Amino acid sequence: MGLALMIRPKACVMPWPDPELAKVAPLSTDAQANQCLAAILLNADAGIRWLDRPEPCLGELRALLLEIVRDGHKAAALLADRD
Repeated sequence: MGLALMIRPKACVMPWPDPELAKVAPLSTDAQANQCLAAILLNADAGIRWLDRPEPCLGELRALLLEIVRDGHKAAALLADRD
């Protein structure tokens, strides 16, 4: 099993590395939505790789799919609030 298969992707809207910087330069709605979309793509890609395993872990795949759905709803809400 390769290292790439063991890394679990992150959910959307990553925090700023420095909490003080987040107060000065909050992420724009577009940037937050882009993070959600990137998380969706990373999780979907990981799910495909996990399905290709000799013995896929369906529990992990289910957790990934739930994250994809959650991130999709978050991105949709961010974009809807923008209007």
